[in-house]
Amino acid sequence: MAIQFQCPQCQSVIQVPDEASGKKGRCPQCEAKVRVPEVNIPPASEATPPQQAAPPSMPQVPMQPPQQPATPPMQQPMAPPPQQPFPQDSTGAPIQQPMPPNTVPGHFDVNATPQQPAMPGPVPPIEQPAFPSTPIEEIPAVKNPIRRRKRRQRRGNLIIPMTFGALLLIGLVYMYQDVNPGLSGEITASALSIEKLEPVIIPKREINASTETIDTVFERLVTDIENLETELMETEISPSDEGIRVEVSIGKQTQFYQVSIASSLGLKHHYDQNINQIASLQEAVLSELSDDFIDDWKSAIDAGEDIELETMIAHRDGLALTALSGPLGFQLQAVVGKQHFRCVYENSDNLYFLLPKNVSKFRIEGRQLPDGSVPFPGRLTAVVKK
Repeated sequence: MAIQFQCPQCQSVIQVPDEASGKKGRCPQCEAKVRVPEVNIPPASEATPPQQAAPPSMPQVPMQPPQQPATPPMQQPMAPPPQQPFPQDSTGAPIQQPMPPNTVPGHFDVNATPQQPAMPGPVPPIEQPAFPSTPIEEIPAVKNPIRRRKRRQRRGNLIIPMTFGALLLIGLVYMYQDVNPGLSGEITASALSIEKLEPVIIPKREINASTETIDTVFERLVTDIENLETELMETEISPSDEGIRVEVSIGKQTQFYQVSIASSLGLKHHYDQNINQIASLQEAVLSELSDDFIDDWKSAIDAGEDIELETMIAHRDGLALTALSGPLGFQLQAVVGKQHFRCVYENSDNLYFLLPKNVSKFRIEGRQLPDGSVPFPGRLTAVVKK
C-alpha cells in the first residue's frame, strides 16, 4: 500500500510508502518540510476479504485543493486530505493506480525520527512542526529581489523631498538677505584719540543682596577702589550713591575705534528687531554678575583679605564689560587676526571697540552669549578711515 496526501505548502499530491507514516520529510516539488499523516495499518491476518477487482482503467478522482487561506499557508495549519480507499485484487494486494495528474514524482526524504503515535480517535489537523535544531538539509540563503527593489524604490522616493528641502533652504537664505540687508560687506570705522568714555552706573535696585551687605561693601570700596590696568584696557569699579560705577580707559597698546550703528542698514535693522529680547537677557546676566561682585567682596571683607587678581579679572570681563556695552554691543565682538575683542561701550548712536593701535580694518561678528546663543548672524568688515 501507499500513503497519499497533499503538501500544505504547494498543494501537490505526494505518494509515499506505508513505512513513512508519521515521519517528516521534504516535498519534492517545493522542498517545504512536511509530516506524513499517520495511518493505522491492519495486520495481514485482518486483511479485508477479497473483493471484486476494479477495472485497471478506473479513473481516480483527483483531490480538489483546499481554498487558499487568508493568511500564508505556513502560518495557518491545514487539515490533511481524506484518505481514498485503494482497490485490491482477489488476494488482497493493492492494485497499482496511475499517478494523478498533479502528483509530484521524486524522492521523499523520510530520515527524520517519526512523531509519537497519537491517541486513538479522530485524526487532528496537522500543525506546522517545529523544525529540529539540526536541519534535515541546509537551506541556502536566497536574497529577496522584491525586498531589494522596495529598498531602491524607497531610496528613490526620498530624492524628491530632499531636493525640495534644499531649494527651500536656499530660498530662505536669499529671503533672509533681502529682509536683513547689510549683514555682510563693508562699513566705516573711525580711530579716536580719547583716553576714556563716560562711566556707567549699575543701580542698587538691580542687586539682590541686602542693604546691610551692600553698605558694607561700598564702605570698603570707597578706600579700596577695584582698579585693573592691562595693556588692553583699564577698568575701574567704584561705589556711588546710585549704585556701582564702572568706567573703562585705553590700555598701553590700544585705542578706541568707533562704528556708527546707523551707517549699516543691516546693523540698524537687527538692532530694531532684537533690542527687547537681547536687553532682557543682558539685564538678567548683569543682575547675576552684580550679586557675584557683592558676594566676592563680602567674603574678602569677612576673611580680612584683599580681593584676588583672578577675581578682579573675572569682574572686568563679566560685570564691567556687560554693563558698559548696550544690547547691541553685548552680542558683538571685533576680530583682528586671530584675536577677539568684545565691544567695550555703546551709546544710542555708536559702538566702541578697544583694539591695537594703527589697525586699518577689522571684522565685526556675533559672539556666543552666556545662554549659548549667537543672536547676531552677520559678518561685517569695518574699514578704518584715515
